[in-house]
Amino acid sequence: MVGNEGKVALEATGVRKIYRKDGREMPVLDVERFAAREGEFITINGPSGCGQSTFLHIMAASSPPTPAPSASTAIRSTAPARTAA
Repeated sequence: MVGNEGKVALEATGVRKIYRKDGREMPVLDVERFAAREGEFITINGPSGCGQSTFLHIMAASSPPTPAPSASTAIRSTAPARTAA
C-alpha cells in the first residue's frame, strides 16, 4: 500500500517486554510505535531471538507486556472481533 490510505487497524505504543531471572533483567522487546492500516500486508523481520514472536503474542493478548515505569503502553485495534466457526 502506498501513501496513507485506509484507517489504522492495529496500533501499539510503548510496548516492551523484560524477562527476569535470578535477579537479572533481560530486555527482549522495546517498540516505541507500531501501526498497520486496513489492507496492508506487513512483515516483522529480525534475527532469531530478537522478539518477533514475543511482539505477536503481546499484540494477540496472549502474553502481557512489561509495564513501562514512565510511559504508558497502549494497544488498539479497530478490527471486528472474530468468533470461532
